[in-house]
Amino acid sequence: MLQHLSRIYIFISILFFTGCGDSSEDSSSTELTTTDEINATVDSNSSIEELNNSTELKRVYLSGVAIDGYISGAEVEFIGLKTTTDENGSWRLDVTEKSSTDLLNSVVTIYGGIDQTTGDSFEGVVMGPVHELNQSIISTPITTIISAMMIEDPSISTNEAFENLSYIINIPVATLKRDHLKMIQMGTLQERIDGIKAVKTALIFQKSIEIISEAIGGEQESFVRVLHAVSVEINTICIGCDDNRSYESILSDTTAIADRLELSDDERKRVLATSNATSLLIQQVNTIDENQYTELMGDDEVDFLTKIENETKAADLIAHQAEELVKSNLDNPEDVAQLVESFWDMIAVLGGVNGMGTTFAESNASTEELYGQLFQDEEIVERLKSISLMFKEFDVDNSKISEMIQGLSQIPYDYESDSYSQEAIAMAKSVIESVIGREVTLIELQKIVTEMLSIKQLLNNALGV
Repeated sequence: MLQHLSRIYIFISILFFTGCGDSSEDSSSTELTTTDEINATVDSNSSIEELNNSTELKRVYLSGVAIDGYISGAEVEFIGLKTTTDENGSWRLDVTEKSSTDLLNSVVTIYGGIDQTTGDSFEGVVMGPVHELNQSIISTPITTIISAMMIEDPSISTNEAFENLSYIINIPVATLKRDHLKMIQMGTLQERIDGIKAVKTALIFQKSIEIISEAIGGEQESFVRVLHAVSVEINTICIGCDDNRSYESILSDTTAIADRLELSDDERKRVLATSNATSLLIQQVNTIDENQYTELMGDDEVDFLTKIENETKAADLIAHQAEELVKSNLDNPEDVAQLVESFWDMIAVLGGVNGMGTTFAESNASTEELYGQLFQDEEIVERLKSISLMFKEFDVDNSKISEMIQGLSQIPYDYESDSYSQEAIAMAKSVIESVIGREVTLIELQKIVTEMLSIKQLLNNALGV
């Protein structure tokens, strides 16, 4: 045990005194400028800026961006140097006195701050290896895994780590080295699709590790321990072999992670109990369909980044509640599975990540506000449970319920009369029957519409829509 704790201490020390980085939108050459230009804006596409004249020491700067959403006010540490990120998650460090040997293949570590997408405190760590000196270092949950893979197996080079994880998560290396939020906002169709895949994968890694870490304390050290275990396990996936394991299976079946951690019997039970919660999170994140954006490319009114940010907020809200279920049942981990199943019932009635993303868009509520209204308002919680039971009378599983709710949410609602028109009700009947697979009676239709209307009114009143 002492040997394990020593290893964890060394691992944490590496994280917080080396750090993490990645590359950005486009590659560009290092810029040389005179001291008259020192106050000029740093090239956002270059991680190294050199400033000199004939009499002064050449100044060299390393720059990058921290992304979960963009993380503002976060602490940045790199080979003994420190700074903080600005409101856009950007940072810059003077590395003049460091050699290129010190810089290359070192790691930038970023922690703390505020996630600008959700408005919540960022409680994890993002890292990424510095492997090129002429690109802005983009640090994300994905580059964090890459950095940890290298730390756990020093024989793996930076390029090999990128290539290996790229293969495992099926996202191009080039995408992993870019600001995927900018790709979604301004890229080509394929770049936007790849960017959305990167957002989904980052969500799965970050939020799953946060959920699991709640089982062993929930502190930053717990996060690092789970990150260590996940990266070791990912390193064991055989690239190019007939290995059926995926990163999602490692995170959803937490047995392998528990095996990598030295745990007491009680801690092991708690970690194993998180499997249902991480499985729900992964299932919900994967309902975000990057290919649907191909249908929206010609719609100038669609803000791609805002749309994915709202769905990200919904996934974050689901993860937050899953963490709460784990944390509040540390003494009764056997209860977590049933509680997660009940939670899934409510999520389904809200339309899953997609439906909840629409709620965020309509209400402009923060994650904290929506969490409070949805899962801490007893009247809304009881109504959600009631509707879930009603749908189960139709022998419809939660995935189908989410699909039905998403279809019903597209039906126009007359706010002046506070009701659905007859035409809207006919549309609702068609949606319901397509999901259930049979014709519904007028009584059944009336019951469903009445229940859906009641929850809609409750949510509208709670969120001020």
